[in-house]
Amino acid sequence: MKLQRNALIFLISVICFFLLTGCWTKTQGEKRIDYYKGLIEQEPNNPVHYTNLGRVLFEQKKYEDAITCFKAALKINPNDSTAHYNLALVYFAREEWQKSRAELDKILKAQPNHTLALLQLGEVNLKSENYEEARQTFKKCWKLEPTSASALKGLGDSYVGLKQYEKAKAAYKLALRYVPDYGEVREALRRLEEKK
Repeated sequence: MKLQRNALIFLISVICFFLLTGCWTKTQGEKRIDYYKGLIEQEPNNPVHYTNLGRVLFEQKKYEDAITCFKAALKINPNDSTAHYNLALVYFAREEWQKSRAELDKILKAQPNHTLALLQLGEVNLKSENYEEARQTFKKCWKLEPTSASALKGLGDSYVGLKQYEKAKAAYKLALRYVPDYGEVREALRRLEEKK
């Protein structure tokens, strides 16, 4: 009897601990999901709410749900470049290169100098091993934003894929002038230096 009482007291203590510390409450992500779902209920024709909900779901790697949200935003506004871009990111995360490229192409058709779309398209090209297309895309992006270390990193990666190692080194070194602590670029440059 005393053992059962002590076990019950222990169990109640554990439950109180979890309740007081918030361990059984919703996570921050779940709260954000509820928040955006509430906004969608209030304004079902506002594509921004669907896009924001899609971003939260994407962060939680709930890709199918995120795709549904971005497509809902695009149903309301087919020209929403933010929804197309985020949809491209989901497809990229799922390694669906063609679908990612299709969404980015839609953005670039309307806004040829959309630098984020260009950077992402360059990444899609790298993953697809289309190194010449990647080089052209990153070069265009770099011309639009001459201090973009990301564009220079992508350009360097493209040159590596094309086996143009000296050009890759030059691109990486230039990227480090703008972002000296860019770890991925330092590592890529180190690997090239070891090839000597």
